[in-house]
Amino acid sequence: MRNCFMRQPIETTRDAIVRSLSADQEDAVGERAGAAQRATAKVRRYAWLAFAVSLLLVALFFVWGEDHPVLTTASVLVGWGIGIAVLIRFGLFALVVTLCTNSILHAYFLTTHLSAWYAEPTFFVFFVFLAAAIFGFYTSTAGKPLFSGISIDN
Repeated sequence: MRNCFMRQPIETTRDAIVRSLSADQEDAVGERAGAAQRATAKVRRYAWLAFAVSLLLVALFFVWGEDHPVLTTASVLVGWGIGIAVLIRFGLFALVVTLCTNSILHAYFLTTHLSAWYAEPTFFVFFVFLAAAIFGFYTSTAGKPLFSGISIDN
């Protein structure tokens, strides 16, 4: 049985296009692809600069006309800095999960007094986060058994 979480090799769009082109058209596509790769390499080389510039632009946008510009700038730099760092390091899905988690934590009233009548949202949020963690762990292990190669005798 094929696991739906295992990655299968797929043909890239460029390979499909090049396969359908003639030889002279293939050379032109290759040259354009090389130029795009060189431009991407330059952007990657200065990723820290793009990160800093984007943070400053966002901070300027949010600080404009605020009563407390220093506090606003600090909170915007920290919040957006974490968001952009998660996006760059872990990808879009991790950023979406982070934003959803943040929204859930702000939307529900949470308490540590679990026997109170208003503790239901706390249980709901706990089980939603637990289900997301279990799903993420299962996906990251690709359905393999957790302790398959471990022996107690060793």
